[in-house]
Amino acid sequence: MTIVRDHGSFRDPSGYVAHYGDRIFRILREDAFSSFEWLKSSGFLAELVGKKWLVATEVASDPAVQDISRHVLEHEAISFISYPYEWPFELLKRAALFHLDLHLLALESNFTLIDASAYNVQFIGTRPIFIDPLSLVCYREGEFWLGQRQFCDQFLNPLLLTSLVKIPFNAWYRGSLEGIASEDLARALRPKHKLSWRIWSEVLIPVWLQRSARSASSCSCVSIPSASVTRPSVCPSSMSVWISADASGERLMSATKERSIFNTSTGNCLRYASEE
Repeated sequence: MTIVRDHGSFRDPSGYVAHYGDRIFRILREDAFSSFEWLKSSGFLAELVGKKWLVATEVASDPAVQDISRHVLEHEAISFISYPYEWPFELLKRAALFHLDLHLLALESNFTLIDASAYNVQFIGTRPIFIDPLSLVCYREGEFWLGQRQFCDQFLNPLLLTSLVKIPFNAWYRGSLEGIASEDLARALRPKHKLSWRIWSEVLIPVWLQRSARSASSCSCVSIPSASVTRPSVCPSSMSVWISADASGERLMSATKERSIFNTSTGNCLRYASEE
């Protein structure tokens, strides 16, 4: 039996995934391995695995992979792999809320997520689980949420497309694997949707700023900060309270924090307190 490299992990900045029979390994660069060791030593890795929020991951000791590299992890295998463009609306929404809750929990332990890829979430039954522990890195005070734009493209915008415009996101998502860009979503929104301050703050204003940045960069060398970057300790929470209810404004998922309902019929954001 030979170790087979997974060709789908060619974009992995930390290393690459390999299969050995039905076992899943991840061969890492030295800096990525050091980051994993820090996560493990903090106790946060064990906490997430214990909550069943993260696939069990250990340093591999199998001689077959140790011959390749000293920096190898073994992930618990998931029997069925699915992709965001295959999920129904409710599963994408559940994955989005799970991703935000994971990020908020990480911030409490002084960690943050360096990206917001929907492909890092899988399902065991209907329960979401995170599969990439290397996306968790140490949080530095004042650091911005660098994955916000990716979260909007891969989670928020597909949900808004279906919830507001009544267009199923699946076919569009399948044809654009990085998600639905805010600029594309803005073209699909109707005038009544643009009366909502949440649509302005999360879709229209970032689109306008991105266009302004592109225009300015073509005229000068002045660097303009990305419009999609905000403080992670604030934005994941406000994003979570917004998308935690369906189009009718009914509560679908329990929460331990104050959440809010985005009522698509009125464009209003209503707050309420909830308990587990």
